[in-house]
Amino acid sequence: MPQDFGYSTGPAPAAGPSSQPPSAAAWCTATTYNSSYGDYDVYVHSNQPNKSATATASNGKSHSRYTNASGYADIYLHADPGNSITVTVGAASCSTTA
Repeated sequence: MPQDFGYSTGPAPAAGPSSQPPSAAAWCTATTYNSSYGDYDVYVHSNQPNKSATATASNGKSHSRYTNASGYADIYLHADPGNSITVTVGAASCSTTA
């Protein structure tokens, strides 16, 4: 009786589903704090570590920082009270109000 050593002479098996877990959709949250220096701190939290994060106010002012390894960034932005602020981090986008 022949021994089976795990070799196959037939066609290769069809590729199955990837064993990699599905990637999570990009997300972020933003909150503001009015500092005493005439600007706002825009606190950003995302699942986008080490990415450029840009905060843009409706008055046209914009500033960027990189998120840390945990996806957090603190962006200083010259915004006017009541301005809407849009934040982009990698593929994520979120907003807040000054």
